[in-house]
Amino acid sequence: MAGLAGNQNLVLTNTSSQPVALTVGNDDVGGTAFDGNISGSGSLTKVGNVTLSLDGTNSYTGGTTINAHNLNIA
Repeated sequence: MAGLAGNQNLVLTNTSSQPVALTVGNDDVGGTAFDGNISGSGSLTKVGNVTLSLDGTNSYTGGTTINAHNLNIA
């Protein structure tokens, strides 16, 4: 697991239209910001001791779980 940064779009659905579970934030280096759009039917889990900021327009429909530290949503 690693941090999530950048501005590309991310789809949480695989090529068979099945949801994908994404776990991010375990790099413990410093806060990260993701400016892209997260879409699809998958879920996002935030772990680690850094803050993750989701600054894009996110439309994914799966769950969001925060296991550690902070998740900022703009």
